[in-house]
Amino acid sequence: MTRKNAHQILARPEDDVRGYRSGRRRLAIFMAGPLLPVLASSMAHAFDLPATHQLRPVLIPGHYACLDGKTPTSEFDILDGAAYVLRGATLRAGEFAYDKATNVITWKSGPFADIGITAYNTTRLADRKPVVVLHFEPDGEEPSTEYCTIVE
Repeated sequence: MTRKNAHQILARPEDDVRGYRSGRRRLAIFMAGPLLPVLASSMAHAFDLPATHQLRPVLIPGHYACLDGKTPTSEFDILDGAAYVLRGATLRAGEFAYDKATNVITWKSGPFADIGITAYNTTRLADRKPVVVLHFEPDGEEPSTEYCTIVE
């Protein structure tokens, strides 16, 4: 089984990003292809959160930048209320629901809604920064986890 990031799985040839350091494309602009939706409630404990993070009850609005290991993948904004915007060549907006009891973010519409991503609201213990953890398990691929740290 090979391991691919979401930006590799969902890449469309017509998308191109200029100035992206490694030449890899951002997840943010590839979220159009529908994959099997996965209900966040059924994935609430789909992976083990590392000891470097803990669940966080309050979701902090702001700009988040994501890494898969050391590879930058995407950027998005959590807005007040239940809206988010995925940054990229075009801004793509959507809505989400946040469950304070489970710390799970469920994407209701927009670019994250159809690709089966489960999101967890956490705190990175080293610096107490808010981190949204994106976890997905595409068919025939190894699971992928991206850590999205607040930067603004």
